[in-house]
Formats: sequence, structure tokens, C-alpha cells
Amino acid sequence: MSGSGAYTGEVAFTQSPDRRSLVAVDETGRLDVWDLATGQVTKTIATKGRKVHQVIFTPDGRQLLVAAQEGPNTVWDLAAGKKVAEFTPPPKKDPKADEYWWNTLAFSPDGRLLAASKFGRGTWMWTWPNRDLLWHDAQELGCYFTPDGRNLITAGWYRDFEFRDPTTGTIRRTVSGSHVGVTDFAASPDGRRIAMSDVKGPFAVRDPATGAALREIRGATRTWSVAFSPSGWLLAVAGDKSVRIYDTASWQEVTRLDGHVGHVRSVYFGTDDATVVSASGEDGTALVWDLHPLATKNVPDTTRLWTDLAGDGAAAWRAIWSAAAHADAAIRLFREKWPPPKEPLDPKRVAALIADLDSARFAAREAAVAELTKLGRRAEGQIREAAKSGSAEARQRAEGIIITWSGPSTAEVPAEDAREMRAVWALELAGTPSARALLKEWADGRVGRRLWEEAEAATRRLAARR
Repeated sequence: MSGSGAYTGEVAFTQSPDRRSLVAVDETGRLDVWDLATGQVTKTIATKGRKVHQVIFTPDGRQLLVAAQEGPNTVWDLAAGKKVAEFTPPPKKDPKADEYWWNTLAFSPDGRLLAASKFGRGTWMWTWPNRDLLWHDAQELGCYFTPDGRNLITAGWYRDFEFRDPTTGTIRRTVSGSHVGVTDFAASPDGRRIAMSDVKGPFAVRDPATGAALREIRGATRTWSVAFSPSGWLLAVAGDKSVRIYDTASWQEVTRLDGHVGHVRSVYFGTDDATVVSASGEDGTALVWDLHPLATKNVPDTTRLWTDLAGDGAAAWRAIWSAAAHADAAIRLFREKWPPPKEPLDPKRVAALIADLDSARFAAREAAVAELTKLGRRAEGQIREAAKSGSAEARQRAEGIIITWSGPSTAEVPAEDAREMRAVWALELAGTPSARALLKEWADGRVGRRLWEEAEAATRRLAARR
């Protein structure tokens, strides 16, 4: 996609929150809205801003902010094609500072706060839509909200990044590391991990609560943009003139997308895990990629499929697409391995097992743990109660079971959890009525450790795409 006529200068891109549209703004202020399904421009607007832009949608997708290096900064109702407001940065902290382009714009998840920075103006926080100034820092910093909205991560070149109170700007925590210049930030859909790209090449997978690096991965010479897929299965990393796709359970590269002439500065996923959009501000081009591999007519061997779903990136990549392409065979396997419950769980049976956590016999204690672990989240309420009010032995064993339900404390996901998650992703990719039915049965029955939560989330995503 490159417009009905060539764009002028560096082009800024942003994706709509529903992942269905891409907006491009060039240095003349020309704004195009692209439909990603058809590759057609649905609207063109002549804005009055000039030179390098930053563009961002409000989280509800109703308005678009267009921040220009020169000229007015405007707010648009794209549905109506109307400018509804203008905004101006706060006065310079240093009146003699030279003013350049906008650095970042970032909305809080609830859309009530807008963090912004512009070279020569510093970094500040506004309320939205009233634009009351809450605080103003003289330094130009990248700004990224944590998934829960409770912290603002600010990052500058050759400096540690900070966790700040969004409303006061007070630094709560400073995180040191090997990063040089953070260029982008993305949170996984479940909020359990964040990814940050760096101008010197490696991207980092981090704990969203502490900022601690769980893993650093080097692929490109420079990385500019990161994006999780809707399910969280994949991470797309834009670096140099390519996009690398990583499996987020093993963090192995599973495919690479080459095709741009200029450096790829932006990357997004479409409405599903099979569509990637890459954009280069240098060559003014956006490319839409289909990740589906070449179809195979051979029904997968279920033994190998089961093994590969818990395997490394390349094996898991093949297994997921194979299961999605042959959903009926995969569903038969999954129903055998993770059968949805046929009857409601008997609370008296669970109570008896919990009582055995404190049995005088070691074998009985071990058997109770094994059975409660197998019941998993179906017995969550009673297990959590045992962890709070049982004997010391019962509490310790109940807590051990609960730990297996928690999100990863490392970048990699344990093999058994990865298998559950990948089975769900395969069924979501398939999207057949029988695949949807099994996902709902898993979710309703609270089957597995991560299985039911992933199935519940997949069911919501599939419903939203109808």
C-alpha cells in the first residue's frame, strides 16, 4: 500500500484500535485511511500540519490525534471527516531550546491521561479530553503505560528507564540495563509480559510489574517496533528492513518477512494471528502479510502433533498451523487429552482430597496433590481456601498447586502450559464451529492450568471478529 500518489517525505503510521484500518500521514499533512482487508484508501484528509508527524487514536477509536513538527496539532473525528479540536504543547522549560519533532504520544488504557513529549518542549502529562497539565519534565522521554495503567515507563537515550506515577511524574523505580535507546513498547494481551525494542538491536522481554529483563534477544542491527498478536502467541519485531516473528512460549524466531526498501519502523497485527502489517516511513510503503504456510493435505500424525505442541519454536510453528488446517483430527486428539467435564464437580470429593493433604500417610498426601492438580482450576475456590486456613502442611501443598496456575516469572513458558496455549491458538486459527464449541467447553469447564483461561479469551476474540 503506497497511496494513490507517492507520499512526500517521512510518513507516520498508526493502526486503529480495532486493527482494521491503518492511517498514514506524510510531511505535507496528507492523511490517508487504509482498509487493511481490501488495501484501499477509504478517506483522504488534507491536514495543515507539516514535516514529521506523530499520530495516535484514542483508545475507543473515535478520534485521531495528529501532532505535527510544524503547524497546528489537530484532533479528528474520522467517521465524520471533521477536525474537532487543536492542541498545543505547554511552554518550553528552556525558552532558548530548539524545537523539533514530537517524540511520543501515549494514552493510558482507560483513555483519561495522555503522555506526550516533543524535542525542545520536554515530557508532560495531560488529562484527556480536558488537557489539564498534571506535570512537566524538561527532558524528552519516550512514554509507555503499563498494561494496568498504574505506572508510566519513561525512557531516554543512554539512560536507565523509570517507572513513574502517571499523575504526578514522581519516579517510583529506576531500572538499569544494557539498553541504549528504547524505541517501542508492547504489552501481551494478558498483561503478563511486556516487550521493548532498542535502537542498538536487541529487544527485551520484561516483567510489567518490576521492569526486570526476563530475556534479551538480538536479531536485527536496530529494532524499531514490536507488536504482540491478538492471542499473544506471536511477537513481531521490526528491525532493519525486515520483520522477524517470534513464538512467545520459546522466544525462537519462526519466520522472517523481507520486502521493504527502507527501514521498517512500524509493525502491527491484523484482527487475527495470521495477518501482519509492516510500514516504512522511509519508503512510504505498508505491506500486508499472510502468515499461513503452504497448505498440506496430509492429516498430521497425532503422536507427533502432541509432542510438537510442547516443542521448540520451529516444531510448534508447524504443529499449530497443521492442527488449524486439520481441525477435525486435532479436535479428536484434544478431546481425548483434555476432556471437558461431563458432570459438575462434587465439592465433597474436593473436600476429602483437601483433607488428605494433611494425611498421616505420605502416599495419601501425594495422591491428593496429584488429583487436585489434575482437577486444576475447577477446584480453585476450595484449594485457595485451604491455602489460607488449612494446617501448615495443607497450606504448603495447596500453595504449591496454586503456583502452577500463575503466569510465567520467566520469559519462557513451561512445556505443559505451552502445549495448552498452542492447542487453543490452533483452534482459534481454525475458527470452525466444532473448534469454537470445544473452546467454549474448556472455558466453561475450567479445564487445565492455562487451557480454560486461554480458551475463554479466544472465545471472546472470535465473537468480536464476527
